Order: sequence, then structure tokens, then C-alpha cells
Amino acid sequence: MKKNLIEVLIVEDDSRIAEIHQRLIDKIDGFSVIGVATNFQEAVELFEIVKPQLVLLDVYFPDMNGLEFLKWIKEN
Repeated sequence: MKKNLIEVLIVEDDSRIAEIHQRLIDKIDGFSVIGVATNFQEAVELFEIVKPQLVLLDVYFPDMNGLEFLKWIKEN
């Protein structure tokens, strides 16, 4: 049983890239993917629900800039 896992939220609009990130994180001891968001709304909802310790964040999205989401995280 793994203890003290770092819970990761992946925020990536390209599902293929998100899958690659998830597979990589799953291979690293001590880390666990707890959610994948593909747009700003999903990112906000998942962040509020799962409260990740780490966010793997893309910068360019059709509906937002990843830096805007980072600013939202800091404010909330």
C-alpha cells in the first residue's frame, strides 16, 4: 500500500497528451493522478472537488490560457 501519495490533477486539452502524462505519472512512485481536465470549466470543477497537491498544467487552451487558471488557483 502506497502512503503519502502526491495527488496530481492534469489540465490538458489534448487527450493524447493527457494520456501520456497520466501514464508517465503512474510509473513514478509517490504520485497518483486523481483527475484529468480538458478545459477551463472542468479544471475549476475538478480542482474544487479533488483538491490536488500538484497541477500539471498546459498553457494553451481554446477557452483559456493556463496562466489564467494558475491565477485562479492562487486567488481561490
